[in-house]
Amino acid sequence: MRLRIIAGRANTGKSTYIYDEIIRTSGKTKDNLILLVPELMTYQAESDIIQRYDLPGIMNIEILSFKRLENKVLEEVGGNKLSEMSVFGKIMLLKQIFEENKEKLKVFGSSYRQSGFLKEFEELISELKQNLIDGSSLIKAASNVEDELLKNKIYDIELVYSEFHRRTEGKYFDEEDKTNLFISFIKESSYINNSRIWIDGFESFNHQRLSVIKALCDFSKSVTLSLNIDSSYLENPEDKDDFEAFKIIHDTYLTLKKLDLHMEVISLEQNLSLAPEIKAIEKNMFSLNAEEYERDTDNITIYSSLNPYTETQRTAAKIISLVRDKGYRWRDIKVALGSLDTYETNIKRVFAQYEIPYFLDVKRDILNNPLSKYLLSILDMFIWKFKHDHVFEYLKTGFSPLSTSQVQSLENYALQYGIEGEKWFREFTKNETDNKDMEEFRKEFAGDFEAERKVVNKLKTVNEITRLLFKYLDKHRVKEKMDRAVKGFNAMGKFEEASEFSQCWNYTMEVFEQLLLVGQDMEISIKEYRKMLEAGLAEVEISIIPPAIDKVEVGEIERIAVTKPKALFIMGANDTNLDSGNTEKGLLLNEEREELLENDVKLTKGGDYDIFKEKHMLYKLFSSPSHELSVSYPLGLATGESLQASLYLDILKKIFTRVKEGSDLSMEDELEFVSNYGGTYEYLVERMRNYIDGYETDGLWKDVYTWYERNDREKFQIINKALQYKNFVNSLNSDLVKSIYQDNMTMTVSKLESYAECGFKYFLDNVLKPKERPVQKIEFYDLGNIYHSVLEKFTNKINEEYGDLSLIDEARAEEEATMITDDVLSDRADELAALEANHRNKYMKEKIKRVMKRTCKTLVKQLNSSDFRPKYTELQIGLADLKDEKVEKGLYLPPIELPVETDKLKEVLKLQGKIDRVDVFENEGVLYVSIIDYKSSPSDIDLDDAKEGIQLQLFVYLKALIEQGEVLFGKKPRVGGVFYYYVNDPLYRDDNKGKDPEEEIFRELKLRGYVLKDKEVVKFMDKHIDSGSSIIPAALKKDGEFNESRTRALSEETFHEVMDMVYNKCAKMTKSILEGKIDIEPYKKPDGTIPCSYCEYISICQFDRSLGNKFRFIGTANITTGEGGAR
Repeated sequence: MRLRIIAGRANTGKSTYIYDEIIRTSGKTKDNLILLVPELMTYQAESDIIQRYDLPGIMNIEILSFKRLENKVLEEVGGNKLSEMSVFGKIMLLKQIFEENKEKLKVFGSSYRQSGFLKEFEELISELKQNLIDGSSLIKAASNVEDELLKNKIYDIELVYSEFHRRTEGKYFDEEDKTNLFISFIKESSYINNSRIWIDGFESFNHQRLSVIKALCDFSKSVTLSLNIDSSYLENPEDKDDFEAFKIIHDTYLTLKKLDLHMEVISLEQNLSLAPEIKAIEKNMFSLNAEEYERDTDNITIYSSLNPYTETQRTAAKIISLVRDKGYRWRDIKVALGSLDTYETNIKRVFAQYEIPYFLDVKRDILNNPLSKYLLSILDMFIWKFKHDHVFEYLKTGFSPLSTSQVQSLENYALQYGIEGEKWFREFTKNETDNKDMEEFRKEFAGDFEAERKVVNKLKTVNEITRLLFKYLDKHRVKEKMDRAVKGFNAMGKFEEASEFSQCWNYTMEVFEQLLLVGQDMEISIKEYRKMLEAGLAEVEISIIPPAIDKVEVGEIERIAVTKPKALFIMGANDTNLDSGNTEKGLLLNEEREELLENDVKLTKGGDYDIFKEKHMLYKLFSSPSHELSVSYPLGLATGESLQASLYLDILKKIFTRVKEGSDLSMEDELEFVSNYGGTYEYLVERMRNYIDGYETDGLWKDVYTWYERNDREKFQIINKALQYKNFVNSLNSDLVKSIYQDNMTMTVSKLESYAECGFKYFLDNVLKPKERPVQKIEFYDLGNIYHSVLEKFTNKINEEYGDLSLIDEARAEEEATMITDDVLSDRADELAALEANHRNKYMKEKIKRVMKRTCKTLVKQLNSSDFRPKYTELQIGLADLKDEKVEKGLYLPPIELPVETDKLKEVLKLQGKIDRVDVFENEGVLYVSIIDYKSSPSDIDLDDAKEGIQLQLFVYLKALIEQGEVLFGKKPRVGGVFYYYVNDPLYRDDNKGKDPEEEIFRELKLRGYVLKDKEVVKFMDKHIDSGSSIIPAALKKDGEFNESRTRALSEETFHEVMDMVYNKCAKMTKSILEGKIDIEPYKKPDGTIPCSYCEYISICQFDRSLGNKFRFIGTANITTGEGGAR
């Protein structure tokens, strides 16, 4: 009953003392020599002992974790006859308990659905069991608690805890039950009885673990335990000014004292660090009265970077320097990350670029592994009736009978023709050209599920559903394919991936074992089964053992703090990562834990446990290197968020007053950027680019440039190409232009508008015509075509039956709109098959009907207030559609012809198009025409855009009507106006009480554009106009004059000026087209609007201002109303 304690601060040699004693003892006795260390330290301890003593092996010394020791003893004495429940099983059982008791729970009734909640609850149950707390203790504590929220939390915890205990008692045992069993068997174990035991690297122990230590002291030959604290701190710690860094260790000492053991303390006091700077850090880092380090030092560096990526580059360059210039091995260097999420991707990318061998110590989940996706997607297909996403999630795992190329072809086909659900089990009939292959692929896929899908809902138990999944695992030879993948990874040197794949299968089988253990013959739906399976898989974390010794180890602070590197890099040393702030973790808040402790619920973690644990961990981390320490932090993130340095950096600078903080914003020594082939390459390109752009560049980079020229011709040539590269496209040569456009200059006005947006977009859209992968979906142009067709049929039908749209009421207009919309959708059923593909699209179909009802009703109401009447709908300019009935009757306009000439080519541009609606009104022998264009998105006419060629249509059409309309009207018409109508059914938000919603919606849907600046004509457009109009963009004052601020009007002269300007712009752009100009030069408006935001070709043009691309800035058109006032 004796316990030896080796007490000493960091770097006093506690582990070395233990290792030396173990080695000495191994030569004198045949006793079992056991070194117990934390699970994550076992590999490190083995490696340290072998290297330190130059041993071929350590066969007579066992380095174990407490868990491995438990297993060893239980195997020796016979163990337990009950089934073992792992963490996965506990989480799946907890999910069941929460599902069944959610109505009874007061706080956590729905929380169990949140990611990570079940894991936290499992950890809480483990903590309760580890500290020997039962349900009655919780009930007693709840009765003494006044805080209502905590009382309800305890109620929920006790309910679930007791139910968990009821379901597992006498049936299963978990890790905590296993430990209790281990404790009871220690006295019977001859292995323990003949052992000398050393315990190293622990900071605290729960009550179960303390019982283990007590039993080991009672029944083994000796127990020695190290504590990372100076012996003088054991009795009067509060007198020490850095006590907070050691409080967690002191609390552990006090709990050990309560074990009623004879304790012998061996004190180690001398700091054995080789670097005086590390000694200074260990002594002063957490001291309130830090002493200054008076000498110069190169062994401590502090560095700030613009962002985590440049910080990672800087660290990589420094690591290269240590290995190249100081002879370090890769394994001598460790990197501690303040935030793994922030740095993981950067580490992988930059270290690979710098050719640094590294091991990233990160646990990997398996939900994204193909095996997990395969299993879950099979269940998803059955649950959700073979929806597209689930089918191809399954097919892309690589375990289905189809090859990758077959899956890709099948996916293209399925997207194009909307194949999902029941369609997978019917013969494919679309597109006979490649239908044969697709039908074979379909049969191959569907054949595996044809019979099962009809009976899957009859499967009612965990056993039955599990058997179904194992049937597929066996049928598709999944284990064999995974083994083959592991061999392939090993052959390619991808040992981490190989390890992950091999472990994934074993862990998944364990999850199934636990699922069967928990569920057995329990009745369950396939949907609930999937939830339980996913819950189990989500908790699997795979740890990878470093496949090679000589690598830089990279990991989180907690992992790296237990190592002893020569050089340590701490990255991400920001206040959010290092400084003790909000340490609230788990289901209980710190203050709630404190209240439970006061009520005799002895949890391991008190309210301040995490704060003091973090301080001690940072103490170990900063003290761990033997030679060098480099601490860095980013000033901001890629998202633009600014960051602050940790307060620990201020302490470092206070200790090392002569250390200057470096920054990549003000590098004094450019030589620090020169590392190796890969690492220097990126910096060289950047510096040479600066040199070309006229910035001052250090002459060093010319030498580096020369070095690449002599030693690495491949990279040198790439550098030159990169420096000279401009993202430009050359103009098309005259022969190519002729082959494209000669005798073929007929185009729609919208194509010219496309050229005005960007010449390269026009070229892609109208010449190269790249095609996106066909997907069955409803596009904007589909909606536009439906809207146009319905409105044309509605207008024509009403004109034919009633002679005038104004003669029908709004109710009749809605009825007609509904019938016509149904007819149009029926006529276009084949091309609009996507409308029936899913519930979302079916809703869109109903929305189309609703919008058409609103639009037709609004159209009738507008015409009831106007003397203008629709004369033509979908009026063609040029014969774009020969099947149009109006063409047969001669109701069309000839194309607009514009002669265009270049040095090489002489052509006539023939513009075509369709006018959605032409309204007319005749007064005193004068015929006025207005053009209305239907829009499926909110738009207004902008004269600036017209000047730049972006909005040509209405003014081009208007000019064609004015100049050639005599053929249609029998007389030459005059301008009435040009308008957009937004086809929509807007929601009304009643911000002002007392307003009629229908009138407000009607007003919101009024025409947008320009009216003729003629009061009489405007009054014919809206017979009820006064201070404002609900139909047109105009308003009159009381004296009958225009209210300029509320009117958008142009004089007839200005209308003609705009039309002429637009014609000239059309000719100018056509000339550019014939000259072969297809520049990547999109426009940019003063408000920042650019066409690239919605351009489908952005991935092709790769617009990048750093590569020479630029916008074409467009300004304000100098157009007036014709009466001196600005428009």
